[in-house]
Amino acid sequence: MKRVSEGPLFHAFFLGFYKDNVRHGLSEFISLMRRVTPDFELYFIDNGRNGPDSLPGAVRYIEGDNSRWEFSGWDAGMHHAGGGDDRDVYIFCNDTFCFNRDWSAAESARFVKAFRKLARIDGPALSGEFNSFDKRFTLNGVQLSGWVSTYLFGMSGTLLKTMGSRLTVPDDVLNQLFLTIQDQKIVWGEDIDPILSAHISRWMFPKDAGAGWYKSSGASDELKINKVRAILNEKYLTACCIRLGGKLVRTNPGIVQRAFRKAKSAICM
Repeated sequence: MKRVSEGPLFHAFFLGFYKDNVRHGLSEFISLMRRVTPDFELYFIDNGRNGPDSLPGAVRYIEGDNSRWEFSGWDAGMHHAGGGDDRDVYIFCNDTFCFNRDWSAAESARFVKAFRKLARIDGPALSGEFNSFDKRFTLNGVQLSGWVSTYLFGMSGTLLKTMGSRLTVPDDVLNQLFLTIQDQKIVWGEDIDPILSAHISRWMFPKDAGAGWYKSSGASDELKINKVRAILNEKYLTACCIRLGGKLVRTNPGIVQRAFRKAKSAICM
């Protein structure tokens, strides 16, 4: 795509999996991106083989890779797009972003504002909704008090390129954090922080009905294994950004900015 402006080019990746979500979700994402910038390329990544019969003319179709859920799908998209460019901005979205939460015009506007700010940052940066469970934990040698949720988020080209133009955590790293699930328990690797492992265990095997992951009660061990990997992968991206001295551009107001500053100051060397 030829650049329309002197600013960065945005590469936007919409990952489709659930057939009922794709059409409306893609429409919402296109609307959001048009408010961010006129200068963007948009890719539809078909991770569920449930893509629509047709796509808007400017949207490029990419056959996905669901081996590591959305993260491997987005990696397939970036491979097709040519990897990371320091000058550019990369926006990632899955098809649940406007369904599984209170999505509104105000919420959309917060993401638009954050992504525009992200484009003005020179260096590693990550943007999205910041979440926490009120305890600090260590991951990838970094103390964190929260993480950027990956249902809709953005990265600077500098951060993406430094990470090897991939979002999936390398297998050798992941295997040091998590092994498997046996007898309704998670078998953790030697490098997992006990505070983080306790949080994820409660999320995957909640004691109270209605708590934790909404699919936890009926999910197979295989599905839960993939979910734990995805949870770790999500948090790992924030840890990578902080370890590189990067900046966080949050969409949600409040105490999280102070929490991020505390986490950034506590990098483990």
